[in-house]
Amino acid sequence: MRLYVLAMDDEAKDLLPFFELVQTIPYKLYKNKNNLLAITMIGKVNASFVLSTVLATYKVTEVVNLGFSGANGDFNIGDIYIIEEARYHDVDVTMFGYEHGQVPKMPASYFSDQNLVSRFDYPKTKIYTGDCFMTTMKEGNYLVDMEVTALFQVAYRTMIPIISIKVISDVIGREKHLDDYATFEKTGSSKILEIYRRIEKL
Repeated sequence: MRLYVLAMDDEAKDLLPFFELVQTIPYKLYKNKNNLLAITMIGKVNASFVLSTVLATYKVTEVVNLGFSGANGDFNIGDIYIIEEARYHDVDVTMFGYEHGQVPKMPASYFSDQNLVSRFDYPKTKIYTGDCFMTTMKEGNYLVDMEVTALFQVAYRTMIPIISIKVISDVIGREKHLDDYATFEKTGSSKILEIYRRIEKL
């Protein structure tokens, strides 16, 4: 069974007509004939909690994370990217010899499952996850969010294949950065539906 994981109702709203509601507490879970869809809410702990609970309850064979993402660098709003590599930006135990972003005893980076990645021709990029909404532009081209790396860490520990496919909702450093996000949030679920339909045709 495939599990779709999204953080927000606004991301999932165009998918919900294809699913039936299973529960609302302690998290929203939907199902159809072949798939589950879970809404984690925002943040690393929420993402980890929901994914861990679903994996412990259902026979999930692969996890697909869909959602919006901020971008740093040369990106355009509405573009779709596969997350090839995921890291934390708000973890720092470098004083003990770990890489910046590396949780002790865990990998510094996590990766989308290559068998899942090979099904798509979307461009690939890196994402940094942390519990803050990024508003300051830095060097490099990458995406930022508040859930993906936590999802990947759970998948790594449970040995479940995972892929994340993100839609650019806003670009850090642009003059109307926050306005761009607010505007995209209202209609961006149509892009999520586009990805979902493509996956279900594979």
